[in-house]
Amino acid sequence: MARGEPIGIAGRAVSELPLFARARRVDPASSHAAAEDLEESGRAARQAALVLDLVRRWPGSTSKELAQRGGVDRYLVARRLPELAAAGEVERVGGATKRELRWWPR
Repeated sequence: MARGEPIGIAGRAVSELPLFARARRVDPASSHAAAEDLEESGRAARQAALVLDLVRRWPGSTSKELAQRGGVDRYLVARRLPELAAAGEVERVGGATKRELRWWPR
């Protein structure tokens, strides 16, 4: 992706993707400021695009496996996966525990 290009996921512009609450009403103002910065800077969209790419490269992996294979923070992956699932981009297939959850592209 070239610098300055609009970031999109699965052919959709970021503006077309659903918004997600990144801070709860009871969280401190600093959390709300950080959440706003994450959106406005485009980092959330870039992270989502990265995680979607990881799921497509390694379908059926856990969030931990995706993070290890992609060389990124496990929690970054774990935060973006439910958002991608809500947007209909990935599907989680559950096991008996959270550790057994596997992620698949749609």
